[in-house]
Amino acid sequence: MYIFKGDKVTNMASRICLDMPQQGVEKWNLWREENPQIKPNLRHAKLKHAELRGIDFSHTDLAEADLYYADLTEASLSYANLTRAKLHRTLMKQTCLKLIWIMLFYMGLI
Repeated sequence: MYIFKGDKVTNMASRICLDMPQQGVEKWNLWREENPQIKPNLRHAKLKHAELRGIDFSHTDLAEADLYYADLTEASLSYANLTRAKLHRTLMKQTCLKLIWIMLFYMGLI
């Protein structure tokens, strides 16, 4: 199953993403730094109970992702798409939510 579509670089990224909870946030963040032009597609990703402290999910499509009980402490979710993401009991202490709050405000959700 490929989460990312496209060339070999993005196919390699899909394997990193699928193994992210096992391989760690550092590897993901390093890949993000090396590939800033890629906007990861994690729609429907199953990240329930995942330890994602400090992860860079900026500009990532997390629509309908399962993040129940995930730890997103100090993560970056700037400009991330969280449409219908499952965030029940997700830890988000000191998480960067730039633009998300603005969008929610204008949609009348906060």
